[in-house]
Amino acid sequence: MLLRTTYTLALLAISLTALAEPNTTDMQFGAIQISQSSQKKLHHSGVLQLDNVKVEGDTLINGYLLAKNSSFHDLTVNGQCQLENTELLGPLSINGQLQLKNVNAEGPITVYGFLGARNTQFAKPITITSANLDLIDSNAQNITIEPVKDLKQTLNLTRSTVNGDITFTSGKGIVKVDPASSIKGKVKGGTIEKVAAKPEEKRQ
Repeated sequence: MLLRTTYTLALLAISLTALAEPNTTDMQFGAIQISQSSQKKLHHSGVLQLDNVKVEGDTLINGYLLAKNSSFHDLTVNGQCQLENTELLGPLSINGQLQLKNVNAEGPITVYGFLGARNTQFAKPITITSANLDLIDSNAQNITIEPVKDLKQTLNLTRSTVNGDITFTSGKGIVKVDPASSIKGKVKGGTIEKVAAKPEEKRQ
């Protein structure tokens, strides 16, 4: 009986030790705010607001991320993501809606959902699965737009430049280009539609 009890306690201790490993317990939960901080990594489920935060390693968010004046090296968000005045020093992967404002993206971008970018610089390719993509006052390289069922897909360019190719793998794409926008490469699987500048998009 004593031997059996000792064996059971040993198994329990092993189980508790395994649960205490960093790889299984570094996920935080709830709604929190972090500011003026440097982090080795961030793993969070819930709502996370960041202001002036630098993350050296990977960032994984399941929920909603709102970040300003921050920098990331490897960012993955399963949910909605809003970034402003932020540096993306590595890859970005979003399963949800992505809004960017005054962002410098040095790594590749992968989005499964809507992407809206304003005053943003993309140094690497963008791969997106969405019916719509809006670039305003932005610069991008190659853009690949993956199909969404049988929907037609639209890329809206407002005062923006695409330095590479735009590829609609569905073959059902439209690129709407205003007078201040340009495409340096080719449009594959889609057509170009020239549009007038929208009054609400004119500079103040």
